Amino acid sequence: MKITLQHYSETITVETKSEAITAQDFVDLMYRLSIMVGYHAKNVADSCAELADTYYTHDKIAINPDACIKQAYSETNNS
Repeated sequence: MKITLQHYSETITVETKSEAITAQDFVDLMYRLSIMVGYHAKNVADSCAELADTYYTHDKIAINPDACIKQAYSETNNS
């Protein structure tokens, strides 16, 4: 898998040896990419935990794809 992230004028690319990675591996890559572009590790970890609580309940998985898109959109358009 290859993930390329462009942040301002910097481009960061991460490539895995295998295309078959777990969801946990994918989240770990996103965590590391977030830190590489300058986000503080604790803020990224806290955000991941908060989003996990938002989209997952311990009784059942309650994922609302529309909520995911709206959340991502609102975070990128807070001008």
